[in-house]
Amino acid sequence: MNQDSYKLGIDLALEQFNNSPFAKRNKLQVEVITYAANNKTTSLQNAYEKAIKDGVVAIMGLPTSQEALSVGQLAVKHKTLTFSFLAANTNIEKYRNYLFSGALNSNDDTELTQKHILKHEKLNRVLFITRNNSLFTSGFINKLIINSKNKLEAYDLIKLDPLKQLSKEQLKKLKKSSYDLVALSLYAYQGVNVLNQLAEHGIVKQQPVIVSGAWYYDFKPIDLYLKQHSNIYVITSMSMQWIHNNAGRFILTFKKEFHQEPDTNHVIAYDVSNMIVTAIKKSKDYTRKSILKSFTDHKHFTGISGPYHYDNCRSHPRKYYFIHKLNKNKVFQIESKGLLAKDEDCY
Repeated sequence: MNQDSYKLGIDLALEQFNNSPFAKRNKLQVEVITYAANNKTTSLQNAYEKAIKDGVVAIMGLPTSQEALSVGQLAVKHKTLTFSFLAANTNIEKYRNYLFSGALNSNDDTELTQKHILKHEKLNRVLFITRNNSLFTSGFINKLIINSKNKLEAYDLIKLDPLKQLSKEQLKKLKKSSYDLVALSLYAYQGVNVLNQLAEHGIVKQQPVIVSGAWYYDFKPIDLYLKQHSNIYVITSMSMQWIHNNAGRFILTFKKEFHQEPDTNHVIAYDVSNMIVTAIKKSKDYTRKSILKSFTDHKHFTGISGPYHYDNCRSHPRKYYFIHKLNKNKVFQIESKGLLAKDEDCY
């Protein structure tokens, strides 16, 4: 599927594999075929069917949840290993063992946000701004309050559709209240845009702010907020700072090959490409069915951004999460890192 922003990561992974001793010894070359499609369901499904007809043995791309879900049934129908780079919607679990994502799911970031909120004390009033399908419901928040040491007296909960920002009416209402903590669990850059709205209108000042849901986060758009605030935490499942410290060879190789710094899109594309290549290497006869079985039999990989563990009840990986905090020089630093725990109900 056509994903220009990920192309360099894919190119590097496949170039390294095709030049490897294994590939040369087995006279095996992996080729990427790009199928252009818009994000409409019919167009994506037609592109998927054409890829199958052309003999493609695995499919990757489909960065959004909507795109991934539109081809879930086809992945099952054709028994084809299908990878979305960043789909976070838990509904793709319906197609587990066929359709996978390189990102944590939306419930994961809600739970991580919850844990981080519990670290903060003396919270009388909290503002929650979440995705429209978030686990942050009023009942969930009440349970959070009861189980915490905080004596939370009140909270405001706003749910937003994808890409939406706060309306003038919502901002006007929020300005009437004072909050001890603000938690934003939104889609990608939506969190940054809403955060800047809150800063511009003086709703957030020096109270702690937790931003999550931005799994491929770029800190640059947050400049407006940084000018007046330092008590901000960002929860992500990828950290370029950690990658620079732990995957120096990849950084150097990428810069030498493409004359630019890699970003998180390049990294996730590189990691997903290598997971597919690993499945191809371990398959018996390089057919779609064999490659899919190879992946589902293995399910544990180490990428540039850390480990990827695919448990039997998940299409999303358990992987590292990072909590970044601004330092006094207005630079984000890793405050803590953890590996997402295995669900007790996951066998």
